[in-house]
Amino acid sequence: MVYGIGCDLCSIARMEKSLLGPHGAVFARRVFGPAEQAAQAAAAAEAAAPRAEVTAGTARRLQELERGYTPSDEVTAAQAYRDSVAALEPEAYRSRFEERLQALYDQIAGREAFDYDPEEDESYQRYARLYAARGAAAMEDTLGKAAALTGGYASSYAQSAGQQAYNGYLQELAALVPELRQAALAEYQQEGKALQNQYSMLDAQEKADYDRWQEARGDWQKQLEAAQAAYEDAGSQDQKLYQTLLAHFSDKAEQERKLSASGVRLTDSGDTGSRGESLSSTAAESLQRAVGNYLKRGNGDLAQALAAQYTARMTPAQRQRFEKLLGQYGMTLA
Repeated sequence: MVYGIGCDLCSIARMEKSLLGPHGAVFARRVFGPAEQAAQAAAAAEAAAPRAEVTAGTARRLQELERGYTPSDEVTAAQAYRDSVAALEPEAYRSRFEERLQALYDQIAGREAFDYDPEEDESYQRYARLYAARGAAAMEDTLGKAAALTGGYASSYAQSAGQQAYNGYLQELAALVPELRQAALAEYQQEGKALQNQYSMLDAQEKADYDRWQEARGDWQKQLEAAQAAYEDAGSQDQKLYQTLLAHFSDKAEQERKLSASGVRLTDSGDTGSRGESLSSTAAESLQRAVGNYLKRGNGDLAQALAAQYTARMTPAQRQRFEKLLGQYGMTLA
């Protein structure tokens, strides 16, 4: 029941029954005022007008696009390839010769300056023993000859003559010292040169190793930069395509609503502009390179898991290529 001051009491159910009955128009003119009659007429006209609708395909695709941007297979595969290249980063340089080079350097830098001491020279000592023996023999021989001249008796002359003979050999020994010193100096210099040659040879190998490492790292950096650029380009193109598709289906939905409102019967053309169910050749190529990089690095589990994400959308030919690639490392495509 509806009740108001200055108004009659009436039953809503009875009014609804009267309005919907065969004499509803007459009842409305008798019961409703001008404003109420105008509102009723507008509602009736709206109900009678054709509903402005869009086709199921357009509505479904627009709803998908309005949820927000979702990266395509081309983008996710390009990202996977970029990540696989990043995983190939060469390890920090490790020298094979650092310890040996340091030991040689310490040996070269720690060498004492050349100093010749005959008493510590084995060559001099051999000559000293030889000349001492010869001097002693000469002295005995001289003493013997002198004793024969004096009837077997020793004399100061004999002693002096014997000592002179002995000293002569000592003087010859002393004359050898400069020659022995020069020989020792040459040996010292030769040892130093040998150490320098060893150091230079190892240092050349060290530089060659470092140059190879640096070249490999430079190649890796170029490859990573190219992969990053390809990923960013794929993402940029994909974003543009998304915006284009969103604008296209928004306009298409609006056009279909106008046509539907005008009474045109719409048919679903099937043009959804959605991404294909199968993996594109571009995405498959990026994915194959990414899986290959992980396999080379020894990350078989990661390679297998990455390929498995796209298995359902692979064409038979694509699946065959991935099975062959994984098979080379004793693995299967899940």
